[in-house]
Amino acid sequence: MPPTDHEHVLRMGYLRSAAAIVGSGGTSLEPAVDGLLEILGGTRADPLWRAAGAVLQAALETRARPRIVAWARVTLADGLVAWRLQPLGADPDVRRALQDHLNTGDDRARVAAIKALAPVAHDQDVRSALLDRLEDPCDHVRSTAVEALREIAAEPDVRDRILARVDDPSGRVDRALRRTLRTIAGDPVVQRAMLESLEGGRADWIADEVLGAAPPTEALRDALLGILARGCPRSAAFRSCGCFVEVARAFLPRLSDPSAYVVQDALRVVGRGTTTEARQAVVDALRHPVRFVRVEAIRELQRHLDHPEAVAATLDRLRDEDALVRLWAARSLASRPEHRAAIARLLDDACPAVAIQSVAILCRRTPR
Repeated sequence: MPPTDHEHVLRMGYLRSAAAIVGSGGTSLEPAVDGLLEILGGTRADPLWRAAGAVLQAALETRARPRIVAWARVTLADGLVAWRLQPLGADPDVRRALQDHLNTGDDRARVAAIKALAPVAHDQDVRSALLDRLEDPCDHVRSTAVEALREIAAEPDVRDRILARVDDPSGRVDRALRRTLRTIAGDPVVQRAMLESLEGGRADWIADEVLGAAPPTEALRDALLGILARGCPRSAAFRSCGCFVEVARAFLPRLSDPSAYVVQDALRVVGRGTTTEARQAVVDALRHPVRFVRVEAIRELQRHLDHPEAVAATLDRLRDEDALVRLWAARSLASRPEHRAAIARLLDDACPAVAIQSVAILCRRTPR
């Protein structure tokens, strides 16, 4: 879709003028609203679409409301992509039109309608309609509904309906569930469901990620240790509880595993430990022969840079044989002014990428 004729005008202040007209409610209100509606329905510039939508939200409180609602209904019937009406979803008539659009036979149209309704998911009727879409035959529609319900996922009825989808065979729904359930990972009901899934079934990958985002509690620690004792192969679920001595210690043997991937996952748990034993284990991992394991060890040591041995070990990696490891060591130390001179030596690094990135690291006012 080509940019509309309004694009260049908007950049010169059209939106400011339209907002002033809407605020005053003068005789130019209708032409201004028509221009804004054209932008809302046609622009490819996201900031302009959002800005026009914000002004039209205000216009819904004026005499132009019937004009806006009529335009929304007609353009929906004519095939306008429904998500473009998202800024108008707060209006009850536009909302009903979008809800009706959820029953169309076109999968993409239902997806677009869900996206438009997401900001008003708290409305009882909208919530009910979105929950129904969790059973839609199209996996794209189901996954979009899971995402749209994220802001109200903590409500018991919504939470339970989302949890009922954890065995959905679609990878698209799987990814949406992970993102949504992470936001309510502290809910005891969610934790119980994820602990059950962790010991078997298709949802163990979801459980692994969600439990890893849960707040560390003694109850969760004890439950996870019980599962670990029964031979759980997962690691991500234990990350947040790595701060407990028992959990970090339980993963120390995995740091000697022949698989570099197992070692990397174990570091993400042990690195949360607060004991000298856990910290030294991460320092020792800096000598691992596989570079991505050394990078992971550097990243985990960032939590321990208030200890001299962690700082010394990271400084030593500035001379690592691998360019990526040297670069991650520089990034890790960039927030500490006393080590910027050591990082500056990388400006003469044999790898041009490391030298260039070192310039960027040293030039940041707030190092990352």
